[in-house]
Amino acid sequence: MRIRTAVATIFMFSGLLLPIVAGATGNINSINKHAWSENSGWSNLAPTGGGVTMYPDHLEGFAWAENFGWIKMGNHTGGGLYTYANNSNIDWGVNLSGTGLAGYAWSENGGWINFAPTGGGVTLNSVSGELDGYAWAENLGWIHFKCAAPAYSVKLNAVTLTLVLAGNGSGSIHSTPSGISCDASGGCGSTFFQYWPVTLGATPDWKSFFKDYSGDSTGATFTMDTAKVVTATFDPNYKARLAPSNAPFASIQDAYDNAADVDEIDAQSYYFREPNGVLFGEKTAKTITLNGGYKLDDDSYTTITGMTEVQGPIIVQSGKLIVERLVIK
Repeated sequence: MRIRTAVATIFMFSGLLLPIVAGATGNINSINKHAWSENSGWSNLAPTGGGVTMYPDHLEGFAWAENFGWIKMGNHTGGGLYTYANNSNIDWGVNLSGTGLAGYAWSENGGWINFAPTGGGVTLNSVSGELDGYAWAENLGWIHFKCAAPAYSVKLNAVTLTLVLAGNGSGSIHSTPSGISCDASGGCGSTFFQYWPVTLGATPDWKSFFKDYSGDSTGATFTMDTAKVVTATFDPNYKARLAPSNAPFASIQDAYDNAADVDEIDAQSYYFREPNGVLFGEKTAKTITLNGGYKLDDDSYTTITGMTEVQGPIIVQSGKLIVERLVIK
């Protein structure tokens, strides 16, 4: 064990008696849960009747030290986002900022435990979920959170998020924190720290729209308390139709490719982002009428309100194209 020096900061707060903690839980791994102090022995961060929970910005709950009893990580017990001020007996505890821990835990028998002391400091590995480094207990000395020989460590639980892509449209889903990165090729999965929030972002392709999330979450942001399966659905962004069949399409090109001779394409007042332009008559000569300007998001196509814009070019290789209320960009 390496020898280190530090200056302890001592709070003179009152009213810090530790409550009964039976039934508490946490997100520390049931195997990788021990820190070590030469002066006080093992500290268990996932003990029976206790447990430490590390949220994205603070710690809560209780660890158990074999030689000096319970250690309380902070006076906040509500989860969520919270930052301890560490300036009074009703607002003290251990904070997490980025990957660095700071602030004070409390033991009735061991006194204040400083997680960012001079000459030490405790950090979180944002990939592995392991804690590393040294905290300083004013009455007990250094507490070490990770060692190679003999091997011990404190590690956060990880739970799996499985993302399924569904629907007849396509798009991509990404997550914050990073991990989920799914596109039209199918679903994917990743692990996240237990009890930490995850936010999903949806990006539809040019012919689709994002419909909803379903499964274990119907919202974009949720807490990974357990393993979850979330389905993201993309549907085609139907803004055009063929007449007389009324078959819907998400692009002018798709509508033309499915049109019969003398059919009409009715397009809503929408900007059709056709990445390769629109090619008419490449394989079969057809006479097609393209009517733009129908009211946006009106599936009945009963009202004409403006112009339809198409990202060009529009190329007619054969046949005949009759255009009404169309702007080519």
